[in-house]
Amino acid sequence: MHTLHIQSYSYEEQKAIFPMLAESVSRCGGIVVSRRAASRSLLELCVEISLGDVLELYCALVAAGLELTRSAHLRLTELCLYGNYYAETEQDQAVSIYVEISFLEENNPHGQWLNGPIPT
Repeated sequence: MHTLHIQSYSYEEQKAIFPMLAESVSRCGGIVVSRRAASRSLLELCVEISLGDVLELYCALVAAGLELTRSAHLRLTELCLYGNYYAETEQDQAVSIYVEISFLEENNPHGQWLNGPIPT
């Protein structure tokens, strides 16, 4: 089983985005195996989905309003390409994707730089 860890962020509230994500994952054929609110501004999800449905999940995450990091885009793209390359032999293989979502405030788009100037 492939395992993938990705990071993302959102300006939406945690209580608003989870139902939308859960529904999107379900429509793609995946399931939310676990959900953990690590803090008020961090949510961790574990999603299991078949390799053949990863592209649908990728689209659903973006459509739900998640801003994926560059490395998350690269990892999901690699997994999609892997799924296409092994299209007939491994399409039903399960994939675990751990999604870490940081919730940012609209008035503080840089999140981590609460005090002091924003680095250039």
